[in-house]
Amino acid sequence: MLKNNHFSKYADLFLNSIYNSPKGAIRLAVLQRDLLPYLVQNRDLQILDLGCGAGQISLWAASFGHKVDMVDLSTPLLNQAEKNATLLGVIDKVNFYNADIFNLPEGILNKKYDFIFCYAVLEWIEDINSIFNIFDNLLKAHGKLSLAYYNLSALEFIHNVFGNFNYLSQGLKSKKAAKMTPQFPRYPLDVKKLYCQHNFRQLKQSGICCFYDYMKEKDRQANSLTSIITRELIISEKKEFIPVARYIHELLMK
Repeated sequence: MLKNNHFSKYADLFLNSIYNSPKGAIRLAVLQRDLLPYLVQNRDLQILDLGCGAGQISLWAASFGHKVDMVDLSTPLLNQAEKNATLLGVIDKVNFYNADIFNLPEGILNKKYDFIFCYAVLEWIEDINSIFNIFDNLLKAHGKLSLAYYNLSALEFIHNVFGNFNYLSQGLKSKKAAKMTPQFPRYPLDVKKLYCQHNFRQLKQSGICCFYDYMKEKDRQANSLTSIITRELIISEKKEFIPVARYIHELLMK
């Protein structure tokens, strides 16, 4: 996993590319659609967000009255999450931990959670079995895991579309990799194999950005963001489009 200074150094870039962007809006819409039924049917859930960033999903969950523990290695991102919590009026519902996922404080290790959120983390970890061990230890019986990760199949596909054949032949390795390019994107079938080994079952799978990244800029400009999100939500649930989605959302139950 990258060290704290990497995500801290590029915190503004991360905020702009992940949160304050059309891609971020699509991501938020898909995750909220998938999670909403489980948040409104229950009260006083204990939720853990591992790699919370600025906390969009966690703070939204807290707005339903749930208690959320938020963990991130990046101090600037966690500071932004705390500011957002204050603005949204949910500061009394959340706890903030500036910590490494693999070195969690006792305040978290001594708890069991109804729900764990973990987004854009798997693709920065070489050995993802280790993080599934954490999920196993911290989830209650029948607890749920909301997991989103960078899709290696879509990454390979888009580089074929763009004609980056040399990059593909080099195994997607480059000396000049983009600052926020994940180191370990994942094939969905590999993730499925692992979560099945850890006795999770899938409640729902959705694609995030099934077509947006493939649109030409002129076509993006010709359509409102609202209309793009509407279409993304429709096809995000269609199995035939999920393999080319840039991110995959897995909603799992222990």
